[in-house]
Amino acid sequence: MNYNSKKEKADEFKARLEQARQKNEQAVNLLDMNEAETRSRLIDARLCDANWDVSDDGSNTAEVSQEEATLEQPTKTGNGRADYVLWDDSHKPLAVIEAKSTQVDAEMGRHQAKLYADWLEKGV
Repeated sequence: MNYNSKKEKADEFKARLEQARQKNEQAVNLLDMNEAETRSRLIDARLCDANWDVSDDGSNTAEVSQEEATLEQPTKTGNGRADYVLWDDSHKPLAVIEAKSTQVDAEMGRHQAKLYADWLEKGV
């Protein structure tokens, strides 16, 4: 193999690597969401797909409240806010959903949601 054909192959390989890098960067960018984007692109969409009545503007509905106030939380004030609470027909809490940026460990959100759910379970 002569120098020119080796250089052509190297250039082709370099171009394929650059294309792969760009595709990987695009995939990462799709998943790199702040909390607001996580809410609108993932949570709200999935709640709507599951036929939950979630508002477009963050206001509460009979089925889904957003930013539900909670007490007895491990914060300086003792107060917290559950990002979403799903309610049954008797207005009893069924589930708590905690939205986080994709940069935050999901375990942190699970722990926070459990604290909110434990307080709500005591009887809102």
